[in-house]
Amino acid sequence: MQVVKLSPRVRSSPLKAAIPTISIAAIEPFLSQPYVAESNQINAAPYVVDFLGEHIVAGVGDSVYVRCIESVDYDRFQILRPGEALCDPKTNETLGFFATFVASVALERTGDPAKLRVLRSERDVSIGDRVIPASLDESLSNFFPRPAPAELRAQILAVLNGVTQVGRNDIVIINAGTREQVEPGHVFEVFQGGTKQVDQVRQGGFSWNWKEETPLSTKFWYGDNEKIRAWRHDKPGANTPLPQTVDVRPLRSTFIKQFEK
Repeated sequence: MQVVKLSPRVRSSPLKAAIPTISIAAIEPFLSQPYVAESNQINAAPYVVDFLGEHIVAGVGDSVYVRCIESVDYDRFQILRPGEALCDPKTNETLGFFATFVASVALERTGDPAKLRVLRSERDVSIGDRVIPASLDESLSNFFPRPAPAELRAQILAVLNGVTQVGRNDIVIINAGTREQVEPGHVFEVFQGGTKQVDQVRQGGFSWNWKEETPLSTKFWYGDNEKIRAWRHDKPGANTPLPQTVDVRPLRSTFIKQFEK
């Protein structure tokens, strides 16, 4: 039998390595489905008011009625379900709303209400869901990551799918966008904040005199709040710096006993 000896080894890579490309298939759903909606977009968007028949929800192939779509500029729409507001942690400004993609629909009739038909659904359509025009942007065929501006700083506001730990290909929402000149392809480094430490030396709360303290002293082991009450056996000699039979009691106990007497 051939014996193969395995040994650990160090693998190195250059610090200035190129940013790896990202698969279009991994990010395409998040480019075409707006999971973050602007405040004015959600507030002004038409919304679902009823369904054909006696349905309480709608799925693929069902018709839905939507308040006030008078224009025929778009014939494809997306239905979103508004969620929690996304606020800037520093200014408390409402930047938008977390919105869950519900369905893709086609316009069948304009009016108030307008009639739309569900083409594709990821969850049941409910009354109150918002309707916005589907993106008409051409699908990306190439995606070129590049470093974001060095002076740009942002914070993670939320993580999609309700997870708390973020890994590769997970989707996060940050408090920066077009207003801060963030562009598709910008790559950021993520840092986790640490804990704040107080300088105890400068605050005067730490005054250890390392020149005077020694392990051969009783104070080194028992501190200022302890007192040698008595030796349990014979008092140790000069060559016994660390006796094992010493009986030590807190000073507070001694003061209480004296006070009680």
